[in-house]
Amino acid sequence: MKSILVITHDTSLSGAPKSLLLMLEQLSKVDFEITTIAIKGNGPLEVRFKKNSNQYFNFEKIDNSKDYSIINRLKRILYKKPIVSEREKFTNYINSQTFDFIYANTISALKIGIRFFYKENVPFILHVHELKTVIDEFVPNLKEYDHKIRHYIVPSELNKNTLIKYFQINETKISIVRETSTLLSVESPKMKDDRLKIVMCGGAYWRKGDDLFVQIAAKVIERIKNSDFYWIGHITEERLRVNLADAEKLKITDNIHFIQETNTPESWMSNANLFILTSREDPFPLAAIEAGLSGLPIVCFQKATGIAEVINKECTIPYLDVEKMASKIIELLHNNTKREKLGEENKLYFETLTPKNISKQVISILNNLQTKN
Repeated sequence: MKSILVITHDTSLSGAPKSLLLMLEQLSKVDFEITTIAIKGNGPLEVRFKKNSNQYFNFEKIDNSKDYSIINRLKRILYKKPIVSEREKFTNYINSQTFDFIYANTISALKIGIRFFYKENVPFILHVHELKTVIDEFVPNLKEYDHKIRHYIVPSELNKNTLIKYFQINETKISIVRETSTLLSVESPKMKDDRLKIVMCGGAYWRKGDDLFVQIAAKVIERIKNSDFYWIGHITEERLRVNLADAEKLKITDNIHFIQETNTPESWMSNANLFILTSREDPFPLAAIEAGLSGLPIVCFQKATGIAEVINKECTIPYLDVEKMASKIIELLHNNTKREKLGEENKLYFETLTPKNISKQVISILNNLQTKN
């Protein structure tokens, strides 16, 4: 049995932890002993992470303060017993264990993984789900950690080229493994059947392009009056207020809808006609995988996402060209045959990205690293 220490930045419904969880569910079936540390726990997926881990810990809940009570101070004086925090006890406990691999999931898990759990002779794997702007935000000095990282896993050529070009990572240390997802629900939410429905899914902020979504919607709705645009995902009060204000000024309030975060975003896709990815940076989003599994055409920006590498090239639009994206959406909404063809192509491809297949690729990488160790 092989043992792996997994560090996840959180247990939310976002792409990276969900894809990781689906992989762990497979690893737990093939003789892997899994210890999971969530830097931030309490998310919707925490119960499933616990279920698929031999040990699970919520790092942020482990107290980092030291107890300088009279008893502890006396023990320090009389027995030379140091005063340590619960977090220090925890890290000492983890580091006393033997692992075959340490697996940090996302760039935001890197610093804690290296600081507290790095071991000289244990392969440290970093799964990078981010592109340059986000990497610059969290670890702009990534190259300084490179000598401690045995291998990088990324979901796309775009990610790989980012690491090589901007952070001088050796190409031989990088493997591409696509993200994975599954459809959990086919329940159809309330959407008007006589309308053409365009969906985007993700947390509303700069990276996902909620502002671009509104602009594109306005251009399409101007030409196709019976089209409705649905944004599915968490949105702050500020972003909602701004987007609705823009929608009102553009006179599209009745045609654009912001649906708060849901456990089953794919249920909205099952009743849609088209999925658009308005993201500025989105390496290989699970929402797009789920859209593909639902048999939807996907339209995205070039240079913004690895999804552009696997869908029909006619659906990849020059970066941030909202005019051309709107034109492509209009073209597809007017052509049922082409939409069905593109949707079927997507479904056939994304059905190959099963958790089982993706896990096999990861296991192969781990085995090769262990052989070289």
